[in-house]
Amino acid sequence: MPEGVHPYPRWNGRLATTTRVWTVAGGEVDRVRRSTWTSLVFLLGLAWGVASVIELWQLRRDGTSVHEWAWFVDMLDQLRWFALAFAAAAGGPALLDDLRLGALELYLTRPLTARAYVVGKALALLGMTTAIMVVPSVLYIAASHGLYDDHPERWGRALPMAILYGVAWGILVSGVALGLSAVGRSARAMAIAILGAFVGADIVVGRLLSQLTQDDLFRLASPFESHQALGTFLFPAGVSVPFDPLWGVVVLVALSALGWGLLAWRRPRVRGEA
Repeated sequence: MPEGVHPYPRWNGRLATTTRVWTVAGGEVDRVRRSTWTSLVFLLGLAWGVASVIELWQLRRDGTSVHEWAWFVDMLDQLRWFALAFAAAAGGPALLDDLRLGALELYLTRPLTARAYVVGKALALLGMTTAIMVVPSVLYIAASHGLYDDHPERWGRALPMAILYGVAWGILVSGVALGLSAVGRSARAMAIAILGAFVGADIVVGRLLSQLTQDDLFRLASPFESHQALGTFLFPAGVSVPFDPLWGVVVLVALSALGWGLLAWRRPRVRGEA
């Protein structure tokens, strides 16, 4: 070894043993918070939930003595559109921006594995997407106990039911958003593609074809209808679908698996990785 050149000293200090998943997730939440569009969609979803609470108060003021499951379920179904828009706006650039800027190579030179990177991104998007449906549900349920003395059957289980309903939708839209983000080249194009896929499947296939053919099975192609089928098992009232709800749940699981499977197959890789 030439004179004056010494080997890199061995590190004898403590090594970090905790996962970096939560560090990645926290960074993703911060990125979303600093984005005007994603923050706007998130706040609009929460505002819609607050509007539903105000509507509940107005019904009580007008003399309605018992609230109904249908009101609560309608709010959740409407919030799905905000959760979808958020997943499209936040999920599109979640992976594409790092690939476009060459940040993935920098991240993986740190004590961060590719699996922890993807899981952290996925948990952040899933958590924020689900929160758009769960946080208003908490506000609605708390307001219902303050405004009404008489509640519908099994109302005490409304919160866990709403959480399951919201998580199922969050898994679907987050998986599709990240899956398309892994194969796309433009964040804006991916956001439009995600929204277009859901709207097209719901309106063109789910509604138009079912009306033209007089066959309600076409409505299974709509992610909204398939997700609503899950509600028939969770909520005791206020939800109905024109087909066997079990088939709707099967389609919901299949669509979710398709999105997450696409992400697993085409996960972000550094340049040159085989």
